[in-house]
Amino acid sequence: MYDDYLASKYRPHTAANYYGVLLSMVRHSPVVPVETRMWAKGRRGRQLPLLEPIRRYTAEEFAAIRSAARRTVLAAHNRIDGAYLLAQQHDLPTCPQPIRAKALYEVLVRGKPQSVEGLLSLGVSKASVAAAGGDLAVRRWLFLDGSEVLAAAVLIACERGLNLSPVVTAPLPVEHEPGIMQLNLDKPRRGPYARFWPEILVDDSEGSNDGQIVSKAATTIRLIAEATEPARAYLASRGESTPRLLVYCAGPVGVRVGLPRYKSRKEASWIPQGVSIDFRRIRISVPGAGVTKEPTNHSPDTYLSYVRNDPESLNQQREEAALGVQKLMDHTRAGLAVRVLADSQADAKSDALLVNCSDPSRRPDTEKACTTGFYSFLDCLECPNAATVPRLLPRQLAAQHVLEELRDSMGEAWERRFARHYYALVAVIERHTPTEREAAASEVSTHVPNIVAALRHEVPN
Repeated sequence: MYDDYLASKYRPHTAANYYGVLLSMVRHSPVVPVETRMWAKGRRGRQLPLLEPIRRYTAEEFAAIRSAARRTVLAAHNRIDGAYLLAQQHDLPTCPQPIRAKALYEVLVRGKPQSVEGLLSLGVSKASVAAAGGDLAVRRWLFLDGSEVLAAAVLIACERGLNLSPVVTAPLPVEHEPGIMQLNLDKPRRGPYARFWPEILVDDSEGSNDGQIVSKAATTIRLIAEATEPARAYLASRGESTPRLLVYCAGPVGVRVGLPRYKSRKEASWIPQGVSIDFRRIRISVPGAGVTKEPTNHSPDTYLSYVRNDPESLNQQREEAALGVQKLMDHTRAGLAVRVLADSQADAKSDALLVNCSDPSRRPDTEKACTTGFYSFLDCLECPNAATVPRLLPRQLAAQHVLEELRDSMGEAWERRFARHYYALVAVIERHTPTEREAAASEVSTHVPNIVAALRHEVPN
């Protein structure tokens, strides 16, 4: 029975929603026999239990959970980072600990040291060596264990107020600059038009005066990515590459992606006494965020009810996201190499697609002639030879329009490919006066085909 399958896979209310959708489709489908439609009209889903309200953690409980998770992640990072660095020096004549380094390298590529002296160098006792044990003990030098990867997931949830599923499936982050990271998250049950979204993580630059922990969200993600990098390298050496952020060692089973399936969130030793880990409770307990990050029940109506019931959290979330984008935009403006010239100051023969080039015969980075003015035209925005002039403004506005259109269709891939150049382009356009921008707007449509051709590496018309 389909409803039995749903009941075994989903929570009662989610299963009831799916079953109700199926019944509705059967009732209204013109290709379904009349008898089946009549049957569907008489069907009702399972009796639903009353929803129990999810209780927030107290401020003290939440702070204790976040602090304990952070300590665990930091300790694991310190252990793994040094060991990974040493493993990468195993074949250097200047390696300070050659036996230990070789043993760590063997863990990295084969799962465990291949010699007794290697096992001993990693702290395995002689008794354990004789019993052919020590696999998990030696792997902990390079891989998170199940308890530590749980701490990493909890810490991400504490920073961002996210549900468990996007945390578990999170890919490696994109670093825009120190202190600004981006996680491109995915939750299929949100639907095809809302399943992907970028989560911008920013380190707080100022201390807190109210006794709360200062958020180091970007640093947190970077540390977790560094601590799990050896595990990804191990999987890659076995032909099992993964782009996922959370990877851990499951003892004799080997390296796994995601989180272990704990029967109880009380098992990890780092969890504060008297507290159990519940990601739903974490999500609604994040100070000033959480409940409006995404719809718990994956429907617009439920999402709207969260928004209406917690407008303060929604406003704070929007402000934080805007702050991250604004910081990135400010950094782009400050580092922009493109100069502003009048049309008469720049030879039109040296115009590339978006900017004027002061010396097409010499790229500053290669000292050779430049050949990237069309098919790689976005790279010109980062070149010291580049200048913007009013006659090129229509092309720049056309490029901005095309990139914004692509953002809607490309999802997370857009951030990786175009985000940095897009913000640089916006900063270039801002350097022209409002009058110049208004005059150029009428010519934008003329240049869109060339912009599209360049992005597709096609010959322009």
